[in-house]
Amino acid sequence: MSLRINSMADRTITDLKEIGILRSVFTYKNGTPRQSGICSNSRGSLTIDKQTFNNPEHSLQGLEGYSHIW
Repeated sequence: MSLRINSMADRTITDLKEIGILRSVFTYKNGTPRQSGICSNSRGSLTIDKQTFNNPEHSLQGLEGYSHIW
């Protein structure tokens, strides 16, 4: 029997592949400010894996169905 994934709702975290690494001074989501002006001295970095994420045109594909991203 084979398993077929029909939608994003059917996927698990193991089905996804990271496209980069986000580094921040905040180690947990809880307590991280939602507005950047609150902690203007806090810095972070995003390192994109160019082997995995090699087509920038696809970066926002599928987001139109959502009102917010985190």
